[in-house]
Amino acid sequence: MASKQYNPYYANSHALIIGIDAYAAFPALSTATKGAESLADLLVSELDFPADNIITLLNEEASQRNIRRKLTDPFSRLNKVGPDDRVLIYIAAHGVTLDTAVGEVGYIVPADAEPAYEDTLLAMDELTHTAAERIHAKHVLFLIDACFSGFATMRGDARARQIETYLSNPTRQVITAGTRDQAVSDMWGPDGHALFTGFLLQGLRGAAPMPGGILRAFHLAGYLQDQVAQHSRSHQTPQYAQLMGSQGGDFVLAIRPVEELPQRLLSLANSHDPTQRLIVVSELREFCEDVDNAKQAATALAAIQDLANDDRDLMVRSAARAALRDLMPVTNVTKLEREKPIVAVPPVAFYEMDASEDDTQVGPRRRVTPEIFEPVPPTPVSQPDPKVKTRPNRPTMPVPPVQRSALSTPLWVLVGSLVIIAAAVGGLIWGDVLDVRRVLAQTESPAATPTLAILDLAEQGVSANEEWTPVVADMDGVPMALVPVGCLDRGAQGEICLEEPFWIDVNEVTNKQYGDFGRYSGDQVPRDSVTWSEAEAHCEARSARLPTDAEWDYVARGPDGLRYPWGDTFVPAYVVFSETAGGSSAEVGSRPFGASWVGVVDLSGNLREWVADADGDLRVVRGGSWALAAFAQATTYRTTLDPDSSMIDLGFRCARDY
Repeated sequence: MASKQYNPYYANSHALIIGIDAYAAFPALSTATKGAESLADLLVSELDFPADNIITLLNEEASQRNIRRKLTDPFSRLNKVGPDDRVLIYIAAHGVTLDTAVGEVGYIVPADAEPAYEDTLLAMDELTHTAAERIHAKHVLFLIDACFSGFATMRGDARARQIETYLSNPTRQVITAGTRDQAVSDMWGPDGHALFTGFLLQGLRGAAPMPGGILRAFHLAGYLQDQVAQHSRSHQTPQYAQLMGSQGGDFVLAIRPVEELPQRLLSLANSHDPTQRLIVVSELREFCEDVDNAKQAATALAAIQDLANDDRDLMVRSAARAALRDLMPVTNVTKLEREKPIVAVPPVAFYEMDASEDDTQVGPRRRVTPEIFEPVPPTPVSQPDPKVKTRPNRPTMPVPPVQRSALSTPLWVLVGSLVIIAAAVGGLIWGDVLDVRRVLAQTESPAATPTLAILDLAEQGVSANEEWTPVVADMDGVPMALVPVGCLDRGAQGEICLEEPFWIDVNEVTNKQYGDFGRYSGDQVPRDSVTWSEAEAHCEARSARLPTDAEWDYVARGPDGLRYPWGDTFVPAYVVFSETAGGSSAEVGSRPFGASWVGVVDLSGNLREWVADADGDLRVVRGGSWALAAFAQATTYRTTLDPDSSMIDLGFRCARDY
């Protein structure tokens, strides 16, 4: 797209709405057309799209030829869609992924697609790259509710000033229902819609954050990621990306009225005293949480955003950014990786979301493979039973020296230490990680051995994370954390109960411990590029083993079932992931505040980890990595790989029987 200055308004609005339930050769969906029709009505009634500018293709109308024709005429015709217009393209349909000579490619399935003929499909890249380049409108937003749609993401006053910035620059954006390796739900969403579309409609009606009364695609994406991913029935995480041709704009969906804040607050916000501006952040936050005055809350949210971006004082900016993190869902931006992906990911195993064998029954959307276009039941997962222990004659072993982890220090000590550090350096930089272990080490004297009470508690078990104090022991030169008996409710996967304590490495196995380097050198860098058999052999040489899938889950989440090892809110500074890693893994333990309830670090981020379990011919991999986006850092993230896979973001840690 040629660089030019656009007007700070929309001259016109256009939409292409596609919903396909009925297929000639694919299993039927149940809510795609309902979602498409509801969105078309909402665009007219609430978002000021002219009814004559909305093209709706439902079921058999959504053939490959018709979709391509509409993308050409009117959307690629300069005399029909101008440079100051906005274009929204919504697709609810089946999606498939095919292995090609250049890797996996994602496709949308038109109504007339034929099994085994990929030329009857529509490549994601054709929609979000080729078509987007041909459309002259300054703003184009793709909303894709289809399986494996994540392939589309690989490749005056303050309020007036914000609107002008968003509308005066071009953008190409896409929000998809899930990642490239996720099947998405065709039901369970609000008002009987699919999960993605149901929350999309709610967000457009006002549930999504609107700082300054401006509903933007960026904040809509964050709302969808937050709502869909945390739904109890969800196995999908919406993705957001800016495509080629974006130059700083944002698709503005709606501008709604706001109310002025009290003059006292406005005066405080403009005070020369940073202490007064710190106070106003707290008061503005209270306005944002006032559900009875949404218009004034939107104004307060915009004021906090201005302080977070523009305030000249570091502490004020940090406080405002912290407030925004609590008030608004984080939008995880998928980086474009068209030419050289950071990590080549082999095909992973996918799971059906519906156990029904009758294709005529209404059910959630299923994956359709290129060879067989019928629903395929999932391969039974073979998992070691954590309750069954085969240790008939456990040898007596002296208890190794143990010290309390600094991470188990009471919260007031951590906070007090941070305040001291902050005073010394003159302020905190938002997003930085401060290693306070050296500070706290001076406040504790390590115990020589675990107390009897701790060992008794480990065997008796705990029912909540807070009941346990992390215990770390030196096992042949490797720090290992003691994990007490307990249970974890894994939702749809059922409850697991571990009936014996065990030990697990505090850190991922390092280059020094392994004996040589992987892709990245450094003694304390985790050893990557290890196959499953190599990982298993290393653990066995240490009289240890790979942890089971259930054990890994319990260590990461605890009886509380946390979404992240440290809690239920994602904190970028606690994780080595795609936005913070700098293109490679980091030394183990470099994010101490990301530790789990038993004192184990890097369960989110740094390297993905092999575990003992098999899934058919594949092996289970747990956790996120430095190469993956924020969605993959949740404790529930689970994939499977060929056991011979050797990847630069894949490592392991060992476990040991008690």
